[in-house]
Order: sequence, then C-alpha cells, then structure tokens
Amino acid sequence: MPRFLSLLLALIVFFIGLLFALRNAGPVNVDVIWGTFQAPLSYIVLGGCIVGVVVGFAAAVLSTLRLRHENRRLRRAVRSAKDEVSSLRKAPLQDAR
Repeated sequence: MPRFLSLLLALIVFFIGLLFALRNAGPVNVDVIWGTFQAPLSYIVLGGCIVGVVVGFAAAVLSTLRLRHENRRLRRAVRSAKDEVSSLRKAPLQDAR
C-alpha cells in the first residue's frame, strides 16, 4: 500500500508540474551577473529546483564525510583506551607503602 501511495503522489506532482509548464510557457527575461537571457518560466523554475537538489546533495555529502572522519577518530581513541586498559590489567600489582 505505501508503494501505491508514493506512486500516486509522484504522479500528482508530475501532473501539477506539467500543468505549470504548459500554463507558463511564455518567455521571461532573466538578468544574471554576466548578462541577460530569455527562457520559459517553467525552465527557470526547473533549473532552480535542480540547483537546489545539487546544493542539498553536496551539503549532505560533506556532512557525511565529516561524520565518517569523526567516527574513525573516535574508533581509534576507543581502541587506544582498550589497549591501555588491557596493558594495565596485565601489569603486576604493586603494594603502595
């Protein structure tokens, strides 16, 4: 059932996007830093969505890489602490007089 609902939701979003593209097919002027160009509004919105997805994906990848690096560092620290505890357990006891 959840698969059907996700497919239904995807179809609804697709048709809303298609209706938006058909209703906004007229060209608009886009002024960017290096010049001006004309493109249909639906292309501009689609391009903005694609740029947003790429930026979000890049941020997620960078965050994941940072967390993996921290995880490796913490695993090394735990391994070092375990080795130290193990060596202390093997050391002979000395009487403190």
